[in-house]
Amino acid sequence: MLDIVAKKCRYDIVRMISGAGSGHIGGALSSIDIYISILDVMDENDRLVVSHGHSAAAVYAALGNMGYFDVEDAVKTFRRQAPYEGHPSIAVNGVEWCSGSLGQGLSVGCGFALAKKLQKEPGRVFVVMGDGEQQKGQLQEAREFASNYNLDNLIAVIDVNGLQACGETDKTTGQSLRDKYTMSGWEVVTADGHNFEDMKRVLKCASGPLCILARTVMGKGIEEIENDYRYHGTVISEELKNCALKRLRLTTEEQKAIDGIKPRTQRVYESPAISYTSGRTYDSVSDIRSAMGNALADIAKENPEVGIVAFDCDLEGSVKLTDFKKLRPDAFVECGIAEHNAATAAAAVAKSGMIAIHADFSMFNIAETYSQNRMADINKSPIKLFCTHAGLDVGEDGKTHQCIDYLSLLSNLYGFKVIVPADANQADAAVRYALSVPESVAIIGGRSKMPVLKDENGNPLSFEYGKAQWLKKGEEGIIITYGNMTHRALLASDELEKEGISIGVLNLPTPLCPDEEMVLEAAKTGLVITYEDHNVKTGIGGDIAKIILKNKSDCRLVNLGVTGYGSSASPDRLYEMQKIDTKSLIKEIKESLV
Repeated sequence: MLDIVAKKCRYDIVRMISGAGSGHIGGALSSIDIYISILDVMDENDRLVVSHGHSAAAVYAALGNMGYFDVEDAVKTFRRQAPYEGHPSIAVNGVEWCSGSLGQGLSVGCGFALAKKLQKEPGRVFVVMGDGEQQKGQLQEAREFASNYNLDNLIAVIDVNGLQACGETDKTTGQSLRDKYTMSGWEVVTADGHNFEDMKRVLKCASGPLCILARTVMGKGIEEIENDYRYHGTVISEELKNCALKRLRLTTEEQKAIDGIKPRTQRVYESPAISYTSGRTYDSVSDIRSAMGNALADIAKENPEVGIVAFDCDLEGSVKLTDFKKLRPDAFVECGIAEHNAATAAAAVAKSGMIAIHADFSMFNIAETYSQNRMADINKSPIKLFCTHAGLDVGEDGKTHQCIDYLSLLSNLYGFKVIVPADANQADAAVRYALSVPESVAIIGGRSKMPVLKDENGNPLSFEYGKAQWLKKGEEGIIITYGNMTHRALLASDELEKEGISIGVLNLPTPLCPDEEMVLEAAKTGLVITYEDHNVKTGIGGDIAKIILKNKSDCRLVNLGVTGYGSSASPDRLYEMQKIDTKSLIKEIKESLV
């Protein structure tokens, strides 16, 4: 029966790629028997991750012909219309994770497998990868993670066709796939990737972490292109297409067998709901990161039945996860200095019916792992990023650790909500909000301790997404700010007030979702100063300008922020060097009022 399915899948692969005029026929034909073999042994508790997403035509052919949807829909629209895109889309029944950026799939598998173990769920996770893909560094992080956490429910299957886009894989890097996995503590077996009995032998009762090296032939099934690397991404000729379709067309009896396959569906994972109290109240100097860690521990304690997982990258004390670790040692996931795997695995756990937090320095949690966060966003993972040590506030660590582009990077991700609290009370409220919504949220703070602030009515700062807060009203101008700079803006306002100059302060804790109504109210004073510990070119200045221009407000706008990479010095000295210290802010405001 599986031979008939394979024949039909190859027929559909040729039709998909030829119809689209583009695609990766070589890898699709070498991978197809692997997909069929895995789907044949999978039950309702198992999960499949496709890492080398350029084999999408094979993914759609296998899923469609094995009951997940009508394969003709994929044939008619492949690469031309959603959801059957050029790389697998989660909008397709049976696709667990969109892939495309090679090297991330094994980390996804690690996250899925870890979530199963933490939730004591049955089932295995299968991850299919290409052999050329094994050159990626993130895979080493994932291999070691899987071994360290004894992910015996994780099975990696590598399509070993020996070729990649530019030639032979062995000649590109000379890698030993067996050594890469055995040295990381995995069991490794080999199989004929085109022999269903051999694949069934290694798949049926396999436990991991296990790597199956499935020997295959690029272009298998179309003799004219077999073992030719040029067909990694080249469309076959019209003549060869017609010839191949004639050979692969099913007989009437074979088609009846295919038609008898029962429909399948994939499991849907829902984000858990949490309950929480109103939170802590801070009345003295504190740092944002401590407030974030305290709130996380509080929520974990108040919700013992909810699966909450925290991922750390050798920074437990710095990102304040110690209390959470004491409460839930089994749910504290130490990844070591391996941020790429941590980011992807955490996102996969968040996609598995658990609340997952990746806590790290902003430079590593946003800038270094941008691609991983982007893939999490594409896959609609409700990951929570706790990002500490942002901006010049990192101080003496220097420019390599001063993340001054966190807003600009996260602004490219359509599904992320971004919160930059102004003090510990707002950070506490922000964490409780973030963990209660089924969306991706990044909470960002500096390293230094900051004073506790009050709103214009003398109340501790609260939080509501998309809402700004008046800390002080003004008649001659308004400073719009957030995060590390908020208390400095208030100091400047107080100093100016002593000189009879009335300047207000508007706190914008959701800088990527500015409160338009309050911004326009600020603009009525005739002067708005945006003030931030962020690259001035890509911070809030542009969005505030758009609001002012769209509403044709008669207002002068001054943007103050970081104008170049910092150095190694105290935060106060760095702000002074960048002319965004309190003294420089006062000077700029006075000059703007002239």
